[in-house]
Amino acid sequence: KEHILTEAPKMKYVVNAELEDKLIYLGCDVDTDTVTPQKAFTLTHYWKVVNPPGADWKMFVHLATPGNKKTHLNADHVPISGKYPVGVWKKGEIIRDIHRISVPNTWPADSLELYVGMWKGPSRMKVLKGQHDDENRVLAVKLPVVGATPPKEVEKKSLLVRKIKNGAIKIDGKLDDAAWKDAASTGAFVR
Repeated sequence: KEHILTEAPKMKYVVNAELEDKLIYLGCDVDTDTVTPQKAFTLTHYWKVVNPPGADWKMFVHLATPGNKKTHLNADHVPISGKYPVGVWKKGEIIRDIHRISVPNTWPADSLELYVGMWKGPSRMKVLKGQHDDENRVLAVKLPVVGATPPKEVEKKSLLVRKIKNGAIKIDGKLDDAAWKDAASTGAFVR
């Protein structure tokens, strides 16, 4: 009952995104100003029910890096620890949902974008108003990330392969054909 409110509280990040004629994502509170990898932080989401969403809708939470090469982490969960699923939300209610998440030590950026929304099967509830992307994801908050050690890029190797001028190589697993003597080596194969 403490998660079903009659009035919207003051929140740190006000969003007011409309999802179809069903929900308004009012915004959220975050218990930190800076995300530290591998250290869980608490999000408190606030949803206003305009009209009951209907059966089978589920909430999603995505953590993404900004820019064109986005990393995406799925942090979905069932609202209110599964005690009050989206399908039974009632008109006029304001739902407070508390959610703990973290990012890995290898988070590849100095910030994260947190997106929320609703999905059912292959569909997402359409965002009609508010800051969102073209995938019907509401941008809830952007937070700085401090202390991540992004993975090092693997050096891409190349090998120049020349066409054999004379003769042919017999494909038999043996490297005793004359053409192999001048062939470049790949070096040892390793994982």
